Amino acid sequence: MKLGELMILGELVDVMPGTNLSRVKGGAYHTYALLFLQGVSSENIKLRKFQSDKWLKKVVEGETVDTIISSFDTQMSWNPAKELLNDNRFSEPGKLVTQHRGEWAYIQNGLSQLDENGLMVICMGQGPLYRMINEAVVRQYLVETENVIDTIIALPKNVGSTFRHQSCLVIFKKNRQQNDILFIDSSTFIENYINGSTTLNQLKQKVNDIINDRVNIEKISYVASLDEIDSNNFNLNIAKYIKNDELENIDGIKEVQIEDIRDEIAQLENQIDNKMRLLNRIIN
Repeated sequence: MKLGELMILGELVDVMPGTNLSRVKGGAYHTYALLFLQGVSSENIKLRKFQSDKWLKKVVEGETVDTIISSFDTQMSWNPAKELLNDNRFSEPGKLVTQHRGEWAYIQNGLSQLDENGLMVICMGQGPLYRMINEAVVRQYLVETENVIDTIIALPKNVGSTFRHQSCLVIFKKNRQQNDILFIDSSTFIENYINGSTTLNQLKQKVNDIINDRVNIEKISYVASLDEIDSNNFNLNIAKYIKNDELENIDGIKEVQIEDIRDEIAQLENQIDNKMRLLNRIIN
């Protein structure tokens, strides 16, 4: 098995047999150590740093992996150069996500590096699930055309300090058979684990059972058909599908959406300024 890890905070280097673990820093170190302790050979773990110019280079054919595990920053910036609309990784939706909202671009790139039946797990903030404009176009494509979004798991606010609001795990599967998306609120399970009333093995077993059985459990899980997601304009906000006080309330979401709209306006104003300067040079 080939196991890949992409887009992780910290200094990343390729892990080859005999590599000193101390060279792998940040989140990469912890994930590498956990995988190694689970019996995954270092030969089968590849670490990659994608927040660099190298990330924009074409993926070499044949260099794919079975599994990708990644944790995103609070703000995933990238350079949405126009020529990337001709890049197979990003061209199909017909839109590129904006510079300071690059999560879906990194996801698209990760999907391009998965094997035919590959699996990708991403930990990120919940904003990309419901933000509009270009992100909504990419979401629609990945749900409606590619059908690669399998499960979305809400994490409690106190899990991870990177995100200002709630975070989530998103599981992507290539060539899956289901025509639905499973939403899970893990708050109760994780709180019970933190409080000591549930062991880690019990927590993992409960979540695995829900993922395998794909059943509706009040306030915990919901299986949404792709038609239902279509009727919600491909908004994947977990609170739309699971009614639970632990999930982010609508006021909090509106606050984030207003912030995102301001960012979009600022970027549009910057584009207009650039166009006006160009026009002035032509006229003068």
